[in-house]
Amino acid sequence: MTVEEWERCGDPRDMMPQFQYYRPFRKFRHLVCACLHTVDDELKAAQLTHFVEVVERAANETISEDERSDAAQELLRLEYMDLDAGQLIATLRHALYEESEQLPSGIVAGAVWGSLSAIDELMGFNQGRFGTENGLLYSALVRDIFGNPFRPIVFDPTWRTSTAVALARGIYDDRAFDRMPILADALQDAGCDSDDTLNHCRADTVHARGCWVVDAVLGKA
Repeated sequence: MTVEEWERCGDPRDMMPQFQYYRPFRKFRHLVCACLHTVDDELKAAQLTHFVEVVERAANETISEDERSDAAQELLRLEYMDLDAGQLIATLRHALYEESEQLPSGIVAGAVWGSLSAIDELMGFNQGRFGTENGLLYSALVRDIFGNPFRPIVFDPTWRTSTAVALARGIYDDRAFDRMPILADALQDAGCDSDDTLNHCRADTVHARGCWVVDAVLGKA
């Protein structure tokens, strides 16, 4: 895959192999949550919204290991009891894998791919075949969260002014992605000359927690 193919890709299954060695798992968790938010009604109906919050807390490292483990065990129990919501439950459970050096990131990337297929099927496209609209949405979310691995950005620490950091923190905490163009202005004022960074903030695209620009400003891996 080339830089241009990455930017045009409309099937996240083609993108996942780029992350088989990626660590930490935080961004995988944010990607799963971002995709799950596209089926909020199904999550509420299955009373699973709480577990999405648990996954996000795991991504934010605001959860104890005992809480993460307990939630994963509860999801495993529910998976055998609620066949109708089994795919959603498995998706959440995969996102709560224990992060350890013994668990290859490729396994987690594969679980994310399976999660996207399951969500896609719930949205009306059977047999794991991505619908064009869904595939474009998921691919855009992958690009938003991971950036372009074929053209990594070296983020200058001097761009992290107090204004930029405060804006990024508010965007992250409040999911206020309508403020992304304002963040671009703050970064430009701080001397940011990276077109990829500024254009991503100003582009008419989807954003989610874990956005690579917001993470870079906040110093998150």
